[in-house]
Amino acid sequence: MAKPAAAEDDINGNLYVISPNSYTAYTDTMLLDLQIAWTVSAPIPWMHVTVSYSIDAGPKIAITNESSVIFERSSSVVLTYANSVVDISNLADGKHKFTIFADGDYNWNNDFVRPLDYSFAPVYFHVNIVTPPDILVMSPQFKTYNATNVPLNFTVDVPTSWIGYSLDNQNNETLRGNTTLTGLSDGSHRVAVYAIDAGENMGASRTVTFTVAVPPKIVILWPLNQTYTKSEVPLVFTLDKPANRTHYSLDGQLNVTVTGNGTITGVPDGMHKITLYADDSFGNVMHSETIYFSVKVPEEPEPQPKPFPVVPVAAASIATIAVVGVGLLVYYKKRSHNP
Repeated sequence: MAKPAAAEDDINGNLYVISPNSYTAYTDTMLLDLQIAWTVSAPIPWMHVTVSYSIDAGPKIAITNESSVIFERSSSVVLTYANSVVDISNLADGKHKFTIFADGDYNWNNDFVRPLDYSFAPVYFHVNIVTPPDILVMSPQFKTYNATNVPLNFTVDVPTSWIGYSLDNQNNETLRGNTTLTGLSDGSHRVAVYAIDAGENMGASRTVTFTVAVPPKIVILWPLNQTYTKSEVPLVFTLDKPANRTHYSLDGQLNVTVTGNGTITGVPDGMHKITLYADDSFGNVMHSETIYFSVKVPEEPEPQPKPFPVVPVAAASIATIAVVGVGLLVYYKKRSHNP
């Protein structure tokens, strides 16, 4: 398995470890079968290398004598170190860390000598017993997420042949690395990551329990940002999910609970603002956009008194004469009929 090293000026090294490996249980002795491939950015005259190892961060132990490598016109060379046997009889049973170092110097452009100091990524091996892969889940954590998509990030301490996860006790899904759990519903969820190493040993992470609680989204449709000519203003809104309670605040006053669309009555003339709130069962409180509107009820005209009827004087005189004349005529007729 290749273990890339950090760049050292213009020289790069890659370590290939055939033995030890993480899926073999070693007893008393352990074979080292290593190979380092060096790459340079430009040909160099020579390089001196000493390869050492360390177990569990202990002292460095050289496994080769100093070797001289002539690059000349080539830009790379492979150094092979094999059939080195390490005594591990004093190591405790279980997993151990094996680290390879490369120290020395090299000539650059025939001008001066530069030091070479490499520390390759560690390799893990086991004594007597083989432990399964150790898996650490970094995300999700034991907390509440306000989103339906939650990252699944983890690390495995050994090379693996397969990695997967199980969400809410469902069938395992194969992983190729960190991913994102999508489309999660509100509520509690459980996730565990599994890995199989090259020796067919399966390891499992601890099960992480987390909660998804997405706050409801609330949108006010009415009132609009306009002037209303009545003191009754419609209140119409939408929610993308059920809420335990909806309430509004008019002009920054105390919240008024509503059970659905309705009408706000008794709104005085002037400028107003309204904000609607929604609470879910997880304690999330979401608010809408604040809507500004105004009310201006038109004034009704005052009632005018009805005018007293006026009769012209000339017409009144004529009418009076006519009435008197008719009366006299009736009187004389009655006297002419009486003896």
